[in-house]
Amino acid sequence: MTIDFPITPEMNLRVGVDIVRVERIRTAVRRRGAGFMRRIWTPDELSYCKNDDDWNYESLTARYAAKEAVAKALGTGLWGPEGVTFLDIEVYRDIEVDPRNEAERTSRGEPKYVGPSHLRLSGKARARYLALNGSSAGISLSHDGEYAVAFCVIEIEHDGMRIKT
Repeated sequence: MTIDFPITPEMNLRVGVDIVRVERIRTAVRRRGAGFMRRIWTPDELSYCKNDDDWNYESLTARYAAKEAVAKALGTGLWGPEGVTFLDIEVYRDIEVDPRNEAERTSRGEPKYVGPSHLRLSGKARARYLALNGSSAGISLSHDGEYAVAFCVIEIEHDGMRIKT
């Protein structure tokens, strides 16, 4: 005997997960260059992922996976008729309280990022989140060796009340 669990409009959680090989993103960046990067990552994401003379490919890859995971949680995918674009989804981290304070900067003079990653939705991603009656969203990213993974959870409200799980 089996039990089926179809996705229904009454579900209160939407989830998405994605895993990406770091080498896939490294190769794409090196082959396609700046134009490709500007279509995938926001200026703030690119700033966060920039090293002294190269890119932090693990961080770029984790953010790529996050965008895929969010699109899955939204139920749209990327670029299709209902799909959101990569730039509709931004992953960011908080900056230390006063980035002008030298003690709160890295040795390279950059602001220190603290705490977990957060999401910023715009465009079609924001519209879809609002259409779902989203009440909160969380993202978790990780990378180790040749892989990066991201997991997204979106909580949905029904009839103005959050459903408890």
